[in-house]
Amino acid sequence: EDADGDTSSATVTFDVTSVDDTPTATDDNLTVDEDSTAGVANQIDVSTNDNIGGDGGDGDDFAIATGPTNGTVVEVSDGVFEYVPNVGFSGTDSFTYTITDVDGSTATATVNITVNDTGNPLAVNDTATTTEDTPVTTGNVLTNDTVIDDATITAFDAISTNGGTVVNNGDGTFTYTPPLGFVGNDTFTYTLCDDDTPASCSTATVTVTVTDEGDPIAVDDTVTTIEDTPVTTGNVLDNDSVIDDATITAFDATSTNGGTVVNNGDGTFTYTPPPGFLGDDTFTYTLCDDDTPPSCSTATVTVTVIEASAPSLVLVKTAEVNGAQVGDEITYTFTVTNTGDTVIDNITVDDPLTGSVNLAINPSTLAPGEEGTASATYVLTQADINLGEVMNSATVIGEDPIGNDVMDISDSGDELVDEDGDGDPTNDPTITQIEQLPNLALTKLGIYVDTNNDGLLNTGDEIQYTFTVTNTGNVDITNITLSDPLPGIVINGGPIDLLVGETDESSFTAVYTLTEDDIFTGRVENQATVTGQDPNGEDITDLSDDPLEDINVDIDNDGDFEDITITVLDIRDSEIEIFTGLSPNGDGINDEFRIVGLQNFPRNNLQIFNRWGVKVFDQDGYEQPGVRFFVGISEGRTTISKNRELPVGTYYYVLRFEDSEGITRSRAGYLYINR
Repeated sequence: EDADGDTSSATVTFDVTSVDDTPTATDDNLTVDEDSTAGVANQIDVSTNDNIGGDGGDGDDFAIATGPTNGTVVEVSDGVFEYVPNVGFSGTDSFTYTITDVDGSTATATVNITVNDTGNPLAVNDTATTTEDTPVTTGNVLTNDTVIDDATITAFDAISTNGGTVVNNGDGTFTYTPPLGFVGNDTFTYTLCDDDTPASCSTATVTVTVTDEGDPIAVDDTVTTIEDTPVTTGNVLDNDSVIDDATITAFDATSTNGGTVVNNGDGTFTYTPPPGFLGDDTFTYTLCDDDTPPSCSTATVTVTVIEASAPSLVLVKTAEVNGAQVGDEITYTFTVTNTGDTVIDNITVDDPLTGSVNLAINPSTLAPGEEGTASATYVLTQADINLGEVMNSATVIGEDPIGNDVMDISDSGDELVDEDGDGDPTNDPTITQIEQLPNLALTKLGIYVDTNNDGLLNTGDEIQYTFTVTNTGNVDITNITLSDPLPGIVINGGPIDLLVGETDESSFTAVYTLTEDDIFTGRVENQATVTGQDPNGEDITDLSDDPLEDINVDIDNDGDFEDITITVLDIRDSEIEIFTGLSPNGDGINDEFRIVGLQNFPRNNLQIFNRWGVKVFDQDGYEQPGVRFFVGISEGRTTISKNRELPVGTYYYVLRFEDSEGITRSRAGYLYINR
């Protein structure tokens, strides 16, 4: 462009000549361990020392040309190769790769690989110990070995040096069984090889010490028989030391004095004495183990041959009872007499009743004519008392000189009298009579009831009776009923049964309706009778007692009183008011039992009873100056402690007083104490 702004264009042409720039590949080296696997340690980046050249590449420039001989190679990423050696291979290996640029020009290089050997296994000797004829399992023999390069046990001796057997258990242990009777040291080997090609191996020796179980010891034995009678011994091995598979290998078939001996094969021998022989005879037997050579021991069996005898024992069982109540005891005495012609040993008594098993007689060995004794006790039960007797037998057992049992069933005392009628006078059971003392006690309490609540004593009012029945005997009483001769009385309840000591207060009641004669007399007197059956079906009776009367007449001398029940009819007097409750708690309200108007009748008596008829308070001149009030404190007889605070509950009062006309009147009823 000139100054005037004029322009002119021209074209310049360049000629670029292409130059071929090929890649350059340089050999590489890689070192890995034997049996190594894929991972960074087995990878190599060959691009670090190669040059793709000026033409450049396309991002996929490297490739495996030829593979390795003793392993495998893969391309992890462009230019990064991973080599894994074959299992067990160590040494050198190689593979080649090529580089290709964008023009297709190539270069080839070699990766030289060194595979390091990781070492060889080392087997170390082992030991084990067992006793003769006893298999043993070793510990894990690999525990003290160098187990590398995937080494395993590839071989072992199935038969040991001295002929024992060896089993590979597959877990590093072996089970070794010694030869029969072998004692000493025995060995076997095993071989440990790795997975190299060829394999590297190591062999170790297992030494097994087999100790002797010991030597058998035969101990002498004895047995007794009677003249001309064969006898079988006990097992003669029972007292021997039978070890190391010891067995009887020899015995005398003929005894010292010409008797015959047979081995029964079970540790016993049958000995037959020579005809007419008496005295001691002997034979021997030999016990040997399975050692090579065997260890042996010999014992002597002594047979005592005695004259025939007639062993006999007699047992007499007597009893002494110390009472007739549950828990009382019977003491039994066992007397054993040797009535035979030979000594009896180990004499004991069995008595199921007393729980005696193998009760020793003192002395436990009796010569002919001698006696021994023992004793045992039995505790009475209610069933025994109800039955009225205890009956049982015992058994004595001992051993005669040849070990035969000698027995007898007890007799009650006279072996000539057949007391039980079984035809045998020598085995009568001992029968101990238990005194039965059946007894019933009956109390009867009558309470006046104003049936129409008019406050007046009228015909048609009632006396309601309650009864308490107690079995005061030592046997159970059944089918208990009540009767009462009072005309017009209606009794409800029963029959009942009572165990010993049991009391019934609710089963029986009675109601009597007052007549004009009753009102005229001012009282009703009557007495009930209780009847039951003892275990023998015999009737047991008792007359009722009035718990409010303390005359205490004991008609039948059974310890229970039989006072007639007297119910005093309440002749109402408007001048007297009785408050039937008190609460002696110190608050000043109803702390005392008060009878309003009684102060006008100084000749009076007040009695208070608990629900069992026990008197707890008795006072003349009640409500008179200076006379104490009833404040819920016992002033009773010995069955209720004096000056003792009485419990909350219902009580019964009887008031007798002389009115202004000199007529004795009475009031009776219930009183309730609340605290």
